[in-house]
Amino acid sequence: MPVIANGNVRCKADADEAMRYTGADAVMAAWALLDNPAVFCEGVREMPSRLEVCREYLEEAEKLGDADEDGAHACVQDVAE
Repeated sequence: MPVIANGNVRCKADADEAMRYTGADAVMAAWALLDNPAVFCEGVREMPSRLEVCREYLEEAEKLGDADEDGAHACVQDVAE
């Protein structure tokens, strides 16, 4: 059964340390990713700004179009304009 460690993971070093210390199969993070979705990017000299991450997300979501007749992706158009 896989074990997932959780709690106070704010950067990749925290995730690596949690894996090493607990021997878990994976690490779960939430708050750090809400603050900066690119926090675990590796090999990037400069982290993208939050605005850049949001724009990239909106571009990808816009490619999906409307998910269903309820307009699950309708907010993308409003925010992108």
